[in-house]
Amino acid sequence: MLIEMNSFESEATADEINSRREKISHRLSRFENHLTRVVAYFEDTNGPTRQGIDKRCKLEARLKSQSTPVVASAEGVSEERALHDAAEKLVALLTRIVDQLKEHRQNVI
Repeated sequence: MLIEMNSFESEATADEINSRREKISHRLSRFENHLTRVVAYFEDTNGPTRQGIDKRCKLEARLKSQSTPVVASAEGVSEERALHDAAEKLVALLTRIVDQLKEHRQNVI
């Protein structure tokens, strides 16, 4: 599973980017056989001078069995919080989709 990181207006260091990549890999490891790639997008939604809930993370997961990505996003006070919440949402979506695929395969056989 390839994990791509895209930061818009983010000043994340190489260590922070690698840490985020590891968190995504760890959190989605049980879906590794189903995924080809995950792309993470980070954005500061209201600029560098403002405070509050202004960091956004969007995760796009590409399943081997589908042409369209599964997308989850979240906002938070930090990029780490937004990543955590987006990953939780993505895990819930992927769990539902993978379970449906398994059920469909059982019904076909």
